[in-house]
Amino acid sequence: MRSEKLDKRITFESFTDSKDSYGQDIRTWSTFASCWAGIKLNIGKEAYISSEKVKERVVDFKIRWREDLNNEMRIIYKSNYYDIQDIIELGREDGLIIRGQRLWQT
Repeated sequence: MRSEKLDKRITFESFTDSKDSYGQDIRTWSTFASCWAGIKLNIGKEAYISSEKVKERVVDFKIRWREDLNNEMRIIYKSNYYDIQDIIELGREDGLIIRGQRLWQT
């Protein structure tokens, strides 16, 4: 994998269990890891969900191979949050393409 194409910084977040001031269990997002990535914008569309206009964007993040990522995490890129839809291995532990989906209301 060519390192010159990995020029954007992304952050992975995962759920962490903790307790609030009343002792109740809560799940919060916490930083898991940061790495360099190549970004490819794929699909953008608009739809109506429950009579609200929603925009969708699918982005492929290409990173060096690592084995500690899963679909329960999310990605932060340029202050936007992307749910991980798929993790695709490139070659034999050469790299990963992580397909992320961003939804927002207009």
